Amino acid sequence: MVRAVTLCSCLLYAGLVWGDTIVVSSAQSGQWVTWTSAGNNGGEFWDNRSSDGVNCNIGHVLTGAATAAGCNNEIGVLPLSPIPGPMPFLAANAVGSAAVGDFYFLPGTPHHSVQLMVEVAGFANGNQLGVYFLNNAATAIEAQNVLFLGPASAPAATSFTAGRPFGFYLVVNGGSTTYFTQSSMNSSDRNQQHFAVFRERPAGTGDGLRADEYWLGIEDLPIGSGDKDYQDMVVRVRAVPVPEPGAWLLLGTLLIGLVARAVPRHRG
Repeated sequence: MVRAVTLCSCLLYAGLVWGDTIVVSSAQSGQWVTWTSAGNNGGEFWDNRSSDGVNCNIGHVLTGAATAAGCNNEIGVLPLSPIPGPMPFLAANAVGSAAVGDFYFLPGTPHHSVQLMVEVAGFANGNQLGVYFLNNAATAIEAQNVLFLGPASAPAATSFTAGRPFGFYLVVNGGSTTYFTQSSMNSSDRNQQHFAVFRERPAGTGDGLRADEYWLGIEDLPIGSGDKDYQDMVVRVRAVPVPEPGAWLLLGTLLIGLVARAVPRHRG
């Protein structure tokens, strides 16, 4: 008799290695800062009154306070569904009033997905988001890939593979101004951070700046003259888990054993 075999899907998740680590490459020490609600008071470096609407900074977007009726130049759906809520954000100090100048990512897994959540910007149809890849020393850009062109709209999604350090960049309105997560590389507004990063889900207790999923809130205007609302483009970045080689070996061994048990034996 041949026995039906059902393989528990939990085996596929044995030995997962994932979760990207943020590396702060400036003299500042990055730390996660908690918050409860946005108030247009500048308490956090991204919490300012937006020229795109009364309740339209990145905090209002994440907590669901920003709606299509209250925002101008909206591309996508507001409020977000599901609403992520007040996720901790990366800052240069404990109160969150200063942004980290330079940061990049060390991949915990090569595979990543990126989803465009919403754009609230006059330049929405021209802004371009891309990912750049660094050398192993994280001192120079070796390659760049465009992720979303200006006409893209939420919930557009794409993916990329990173086997080395990487960061993100925004080309403003298809022009010559480019902002990097390593702001010292900016073509203008050098050393001014245009990316606010939020941690959706930690990779584990005590993992420091490591997480499985991040949200990026991006500002497309110069920091000194802009509204610093950081919601001109909002994207969600997820490190996609893959099993370790040892997990695959274990899974293969289990499959061989299960198949052997399922093969009928002929008795003489």
